Amino acid sequence: MEQRTAAARQAQRADRLFRGSIAALLDGDGQTGHDKLVEAMRLDPSHYPAVRLFAALAARGGHEQIARDAMLRYYARFPVRTINATRIGQEPALLCVRGFSRTRLIAARSEIKGIRTTFRGGHFTTKFLLKASSYPIHRLTIAGGNILAQGLVPDHALLLNTIADPDVEAESLKTLAEYLDRHPEERVINRPEQVLKLSRDQNHRRFDALNGVRFPETHRIRLENADAGMVAARLSELGLDGAAVILRRTEGQTARKAARIGNRTDLEASVGDRRLTGEFYAIRYVQSLWRGRMFRKLRLFRIGARFYPVVCHLDHHWNVHGDNRRKVMKTDEALMAEERRFLDDWRSYVGAANVERLERIAGMVGLEWWGLDFTVDEAGDLLIYELNPAMRHSFDYGPVFPYKQPVDQRITDAFTAMVETGLRAG
Repeated sequence: MEQRTAAARQAQRADRLFRGSIAALLDGDGQTGHDKLVEAMRLDPSHYPAVRLFAALAARGGHEQIARDAMLRYYARFPVRTINATRIGQEPALLCVRGFSRTRLIAARSEIKGIRTTFRGGHFTTKFLLKASSYPIHRLTIAGGNILAQGLVPDHALLLNTIADPDVEAESLKTLAEYLDRHPEERVINRPEQVLKLSRDQNHRRFDALNGVRFPETHRIRLENADAGMVAARLSELGLDGAAVILRRTEGQTARKAARIGNRTDLEASVGDRRLTGEFYAIRYVQSLWRGRMFRKLRLFRIGARFYPVVCHLDHHWNVHGDNRRKVMKTDEALMAEERRFLDDWRSYVGAANVERLERIAGMVGLEWWGLDFTVDEAGDLLIYELNPAMRHSFDYGPVFPYKQPVDQRITDAFTAMVETGLRAG
């Protein structure tokens, strides 16, 4: 009893130090904030928020290896965190799996929330997909081969794999696949071997061959200290000389930093004086305009055996992203009416032939949760921009576009129902 009381006092002191470190960091006193974090971790090595903040700040300061080592040490000792632990044994438990191989930690400052840390890349978040519940949720992070250790995985009725990007977390996906090979009795949402097939270059090879479907030509290339001329030469080798090309790093699913290169002048402007090193996708740019004047992105989520419409986003910029909705669509009743038409009856909107094609694609994907961004081109065929399980669900645009709120709620309801059905079956 006395030992437990002493440990509780240490944990309380560590928490005070953690909160003090945030206050110091917000006041601009980085050294005091750092020292308090280090002391908090020494007193309570299981203090997850302290370890995360330390690692995120180290990464922001350019000390990526220090950051990774801190997280790996933590996950080696504390790979599982449990929510609703008091319900263990009374309700079936969910095992929610993520990985830490190449996922990055980010520290962001908010005037409202202070300093918060987030993981970037590699996963989908269940924050808005899964309703609050009373059943136990074990959150296990794969680091190295820890999930393969005997006795590490807690009892559970269903495994939810949130690892979603084979370019970022391939090693974690392979490790999870090995674990599942050893435990064939597991009930799983999103089997890792299927996720591993969904890199962008593999998507092109698999889906572009389907009748009535285009997934733009995609090449995975490695650049080493490459200037604009060297990039141009590499593109020429691929047969993309003179073609409009989208160049983006393979890590992560967001396209906000993707560059569209139409000619050598665009390439030189994009690369500038920099030298590019790393792995990139070179994607042949295919343009398709809605009514000859705007770019259109349709999004569907697949939950279980059904598609759910998410957005019909119309924009003046080729790189269609949600942030522009407030600038372009909110001020145009006709554009909002077009989106409502898609959301109200997406099957009629895309046409029966494309519904059949989408169902065929769903059979090939073989996952319970994923999404795709696409349009219907001038010929009436599918032009797919993105296809993966890494897409984010949120309620961000409901307050601005009230007709989106029931649409977004249906997605949350469907995902939650899928998980709860799996838990009962397990």
